[in-house]
Amino acid sequence: MTLRLALMLVLISCSAAAANGKRPPHPEPKAGHEGSIIDVDIRIGGDARRIIEGYYRDTYRPCPPGLAKKNRHCLPPGQAKKRYAIGAPLPAGVMFGPLPGPLAHRLPPPPHGYIYGYVDDDVLLMAEATHRVVDAIVAIDAVMNSR
Repeated sequence: MTLRLALMLVLISCSAAAANGKRPPHPEPKAGHEGSIIDVDIRIGGDARRIIEGYYRDTYRPCPPGLAKKNRHCLPPGQAKKRYAIGAPLPAGVMFGPLPGPLAHRLPPPPHGYIYGYVDDDVLLMAEATHRVVDAIVAIDAVMNSR
């Protein structure tokens, strides 16, 4: 009831202002009330995580013995420095590609404003506008976890 009354008063004041040829005044933003940054916890969900791990299990094998001993990401030593970091935008030299077709068609869509990307065989969930990495499934970890 109160909401209806408030809505009617707003509509009446807007129509009266329009009849006078004036626009209703817009409130000025108050000092110190600029937009706040809200940190939302966005992750690759359980169903999507299982689909990705299943894809890796069926598609990839563990690292070759020489790389498996050097690091856990199956990358040659020089490549390991060029990776992404969760919470940061992709570095300038790191390009992402689309997910492989068989995987992309099985995944549910990412949350609004986010995209999936593919970097070094890892699946990333990134903010669409800034390419900030919010979550990742590392290929070798997915293979090892799904066995």
